[in-house]
Amino acid sequence: MFKRFRQVWLFGIMAGAAAISGFSQELNPRFLSARASGTAFVMELAGIGDDSCVLEATDDLPGSWTQVALPGPLTNGELEVPVDRPQRFFRIRCGAVYSANRAGYVELELTERWHLIANPFDNGGNTLPEVLGEDWPFGIALYQFDPGRQAYSATQFGRTSWLSDVQTMLPGTGAFIGVITPATLVLGGLFDDSVIVPELVGGWNLVGQTPASSPVIDGQDGDSMLILADNVYVLHVFEFGEWAPPVLAPRLGEGFWYHRNGSGAIPPAGGCLLFSNFVPAMGSEFGAPQFDHVGCLIEGTNWLAQLYAGPDAGALAGVGEPVTFLSGDEAGFFNTGSNAVRYVESVTPGGLAVVQIKMWMASSGTTFEEARANGGPTGMTTTLSVFTSGGGVGGIPPSLPAGLVGLTSSGGLGSVIPDVSGGGSYFVGGTAQLTATYDYVTSRTVTYQWQRGTPEQFVPDDSGGWIWIPGSWVDIDGATGPVLEMSPIRFEDADHYRVWLHIDGCSGGGVSFPVELQVLPTHSLSDPSIDPATGAFRFVLEAESTFDFIIEHSSDFVVWNPLRTVVKPVGPVEITDTGAPGNQQRFYRARALTPP
Repeated sequence: MFKRFRQVWLFGIMAGAAAISGFSQELNPRFLSARASGTAFVMELAGIGDDSCVLEATDDLPGSWTQVALPGPLTNGELEVPVDRPQRFFRIRCGAVYSANRAGYVELELTERWHLIANPFDNGGNTLPEVLGEDWPFGIALYQFDPGRQAYSATQFGRTSWLSDVQTMLPGTGAFIGVITPATLVLGGLFDDSVIVPELVGGWNLVGQTPASSPVIDGQDGDSMLILADNVYVLHVFEFGEWAPPVLAPRLGEGFWYHRNGSGAIPPAGGCLLFSNFVPAMGSEFGAPQFDHVGCLIEGTNWLAQLYAGPDAGALAGVGEPVTFLSGDEAGFFNTGSNAVRYVESVTPGGLAVVQIKMWMASSGTTFEEARANGGPTGMTTTLSVFTSGGGVGGIPPSLPAGLVGLTSSGGLGSVIPDVSGGGSYFVGGTAQLTATYDYVTSRTVTYQWQRGTPEQFVPDDSGGWIWIPGSWVDIDGATGPVLEMSPIRFEDADHYRVWLHIDGCSGGGVSFPVELQVLPTHSLSDPSIDPATGAFRFVLEAESTFDFIIEHSSDFVVWNPLRTVVKPVGPVEITDTGAPGNQQRFYRARALTPP
């Protein structure tokens, strides 16, 4: 299968250039980029100027190059070829001119175990997405080794991407990856004579071969190599000018340990831990998502988490910097980026450490202790004991960071309790609106369910005690938003109301306190009359005694002036306007002073 993405035709004449296949254009064939893409290998070509250019390939280096059959002439642009063998390398030949660089891929079949892999190619920025792609299980950890510090770093894969967007895997460097399900990893990129194994430093180096590297590294007396074969290390020592036992060149894409004899960096003091609450590896996993004080998965930068560790529970101290949390589908898990490896100085490498994770709301303080002193929300896991890793001396490379196996989830068992406003009394035919609000910041989905019914209550019994009567509530169909509106309101809408609120990722729902909604008949003015003796105007106010009313008058329906205030009327109230005589026209209304 071949797929042509783009082609660019070049026309013109360049004076002074040697003619090749009838053209006088100087050729500079080269690969601009190359990458693995699923079951395909995609190369971007440039500098191709005539039909003499062909693509050649070989399965081994050094090896015999043969022309790759294509459906048409080779042109500039992207060219896709299938990944159909364990490894393959490509070059461009235009007559007697060869490409300045080459491209290639290696395919690794990864089983369920730890693998030492290495990047044999140049991928531009050599970021983890460029080198390893982004099709991995959630939580997979990649362990890299810094020979300048003699220390590990680790980067985990989230739901869809690596958690660090700056971490790189340079050509010739190796890394550990724990595979939990069989996977096929295709490493692809560019290479030339400059893409070789990085310069080795005194101490341990985690490296891998590149196509331009020597098949076997030239050793110095006292050097050693550890090559992982079937999950067992094979030791090779360089003595008297040769390796014993003889070294078979590691395959491209596979990493190995190399110990350079001589002074180098001193490994970090203390036992090594992996500060993570989800790491699947080698057929097992531990996961402990963290919840906040109201039982919701912690997410984003609102909360911080800090690793505390020490030789015993009475000597716990913060180790390294606190971290924030991931969000969305990854909420509850630490956002360690490439900063997950921590060294506990108070514990010797391989020694037993007591570990606890402490968490706090970031707005309450910069440390757990400060947040607690300020009365802010905090949380912590139970303590656990973990055998640390580390080492890296005496001919043994440093062991991988110890995971926090046995870590527990923490958090409150409460709920986010909504508040409801808008309860009270309404006149029939008007509009009632109940609104739910909550004091909690989240980006997750919030759902509502309004209910009506009878609240629970305590009533006295014959013995002088109290009897608890449970409430009775029913869901209101379609009332699943933050606002419940009834318009026009009816007498039968008078009831108690409450709302359930649920936030995705929370341990339970929260329900509001009930509010009562009363529906009153509308007030009215009736029985108008004029006193024949004085000319005063009389009428009757009929209204519920729930409200105070003000009687107002106007001559133009624009400006209304107070006439009288009626305090919670009981029965019909007669109103008399002695100022009516002498006015051409007057209009009256009654306005409730204590609206719902």
